Amino acid sequence: MEYDLYQHFFSTPSNGLRIVLEEFSTTLYDYMRPVVLQCRSIDVLSSLVQVLKRDILEREIVKHGNSVSAFKPIVERIIQDIQERLIFQASVMIRDDIDLYVPTKETLDYPDKLHNVKKSVSLRSSQQLANTNQVASPYDTEARAGYWFPTLERTLSCLSKLYLNIDSRAFDGIAQEAMNSCVQSLIRAQKHIQTQRVCINHNSIIL
Repeated sequence: MEYDLYQHFFSTPSNGLRIVLEEFSTTLYDYMRPVVLQCRSIDVLSSLVQVLKRDILEREIVKHGNSVSAFKPIVERIIQDIQERLIFQASVMIRDDIDLYVPTKETLDYPDKLHNVKKSVSLRSSQQLANTNQVASPYDTEARAGYWFPTLERTLSCLSKLYLNIDSRAFDGIAQEAMNSCVQSLIRAQKHIQTQRVCINHNSIIL
């Protein structure tokens, strides 16, 4: 009986129901927007875009069709707000964590830093071989990150979170900004190492 009543009232589009849903979705947007504008986490913002696009727009709204179509414009507005916030926070990250990055003595300890990472990878490979009879690849993500200068790791991590979550044109712009800042940070580090080490070592950070 309950199923028959639901089908009777909601199986066909209802103008009254649409009005109610539009009012509800507007209230939802008014609640969500301040939360989005206060969020500073690139991880959280990128996850929100993925959930709203993949789970809500591309699955739930498509699945239920006209009965929930009133939500679509509001969800799209929320996604747009999140993307704008995501771009802003990426710019802040580039400024604070790349442009203004001050390396420590340990960070600039090239080429010893590379030798230490290589030893660590070799040790982990030996341990995995002993435990699972499988050799760990020296080119896995953790191993590669150990060789990277911090600003390079931060740049690639940030861009990986933006790539599928903002407009391609906006991504191209922020990617260019990030890579330029990253290259300049590497050049600054190279010059600092050059003043502290013999000439043969200062290029290892760029390589």
